[in-house]
Amino acid sequence: MAQFTPFTVIRPKAEYAAALCAPPYDVVDRQEAARLAGDNPYSFLRVSRSEIELPEETNPYAEAVYERARDNLLRWLDEGILIREPQDRYMIYRQISGKHVQTGVVGCAGISD
Repeated sequence: MAQFTPFTVIRPKAEYAAALCAPPYDVVDRQEAARLAGDNPYSFLRVSRSEIELPEETNPYAEAVYERARDNLLRWLDEGILIREPQDRYMIYRQISGKHVQTGVVGCAGISD
């Protein structure tokens, strides 16, 4: 039988939500990510494309890139920019693109079935 369970939610504090918004990591190259993040210290590109904070010659798959992403994420949690919900939960989302509206539920599902 399939299982669908709640998960630990990390979400932005409301007043930082707009600053954290960023395009998916795989639709922008390093230069575009750096330009979009600009001087915004809370752009999520500082996690998803954290190589933008390292020397340009840094391999995007280097350990230092993952360490920087972790450090940024943990700092935002420590500073209260991101909030870890105290209880696991399901999340409902809605995406609107033109006339298309898509609503869904986020949770954890097993892959053993």
